Amino acid sequence: MLLTCCSLSELSCQGREQGLVTLPSPRCLTPDKTQKPQLYHKISQSIYKPPTMTGSKDEKQQTPDESAATKKTKKPKKREDNWRPLGPGDPFAMLDALPEEKQQELQRAFHLFNFGPTQPRTLEQAKKHQYDFWDTQPVPKLGDAVTSHGPIAEGELSVRTEPYSLPQGFSWDTLDLTSAAVLKELCTLLNENFTEEDDNTVRIDFTRSISNGLCRVHSGCPSGTVVCEIYDRDIKMVQVRLFAAHPLSTCKYWHRPLNPRKLKELNHPAVRQNISVQRAIKLNKLPDETTPQGLRPMTTADMTSIHSLLQSNKSKFDLSSNFSVQQLEHWLLPRNRLVYSYVAQGEDGSLTGAFSFYSLTSKVLNNPLHTELREAQLLFYVSSSADLQLMEDALVLAKAKGFDVFTALDFMDNQSFLENLKFNMSNKRMNIYLYNWQCPTINPDKVGFVLPS
Repeated sequence: MLLTCCSLSELSCQGREQGLVTLPSPRCLTPDKTQKPQLYHKISQSIYKPPTMTGSKDEKQQTPDESAATKKTKKPKKREDNWRPLGPGDPFAMLDALPEEKQQELQRAFHLFNFGPTQPRTLEQAKKHQYDFWDTQPVPKLGDAVTSHGPIAEGELSVRTEPYSLPQGFSWDTLDLTSAAVLKELCTLLNENFTEEDDNTVRIDFTRSISNGLCRVHSGCPSGTVVCEIYDRDIKMVQVRLFAAHPLSTCKYWHRPLNPRKLKELNHPAVRQNISVQRAIKLNKLPDETTPQGLRPMTTADMTSIHSLLQSNKSKFDLSSNFSVQQLEHWLLPRNRLVYSYVAQGEDGSLTGAFSFYSLTSKVLNNPLHTELREAQLLFYVSSSADLQLMEDALVLAKAKGFDVFTALDFMDNQSFLENLKFNMSNKRMNIYLYNWQCPTINPDKVGFVLPS
């Protein structure tokens, strides 16, 4: 069983990357005055020839003998030289010779004028699309009205014992994420090739998160393996990123501005662009400090109580994860500049609520004012009361830690605070898929705590 999570923007970026040939636009290949190719001069001279100036008394008139001597000294150019442009003739070499900023501008222009086949962006478009691979797999087809529960293919599926062959020069490898050299190589690969925003303005920076061990496997606890409860039935699953099948549920991303001025300067969707900076700062103002009573960082001693709190809250959801105490320790315990977790403690010492968010840093491209964007993404939030104070404290803490924006999904109980705490809905979605399992579509508020995508 596979549980996969990814956003629509990631899927569209993948499809675009798979079909994208990074060529300069036709406009950039036309002759210009900086390159001055010989062909351009030849055509220009044949079209326009300036008239010979005569009659100037200061101009020395050449005799017929001097004129003939001048003509004899000029060597005729070879015919092939007349058609040879100056500079590199290979368009790829021309593109590589440009500064990185110019290459990104050309790539944006190519996206705007690319009229080739594109990946579907809506459900209606997706229904008309042909899926050569997924049509052979045990997943529900788009548009199917699923009313039953259970596996699609009974028994064990036939799985290849040997991996598929790769092109010459490539091989499969199991990464040792405890190795600093392997982590560095992986970070370089992801930073240079992973998805970015459609307008080439922001790209996720994986160096900090991976080097701090977010993707490492906990001792005795494979981080990608989890037991999920689907309609009161426990299923052991493996989480996979960047796959696409039939959506079980679709959750929306919501953004809460913490640094409105910076977000305005970056044209970030968290802030409406039709209001002034001063107005945005006033609308999104937060208290300077958190409420003093009972709020403190999460510790190992809290994990049993956190586990009980999540288990008791799990009954409200049709899809949720059954984490062990050890798995919760791996994902939720605070890590410097990576995971931030806090608990609310009552007067009697019992836990009344908890929340956790993690850091996602992105590189800002082509902006003269900023080089990075720090985003706090909510992992989970649970509270025994309907008061919004605990979640507001999470916003205050994130701002104090230097984050620019706070992002949350509209799953679990998050819909209770999103609009009240001035979150703005994004056009991004996170789709949750199941492999070899069918069941009715689950609404976002019926999706419990799942691992970050």
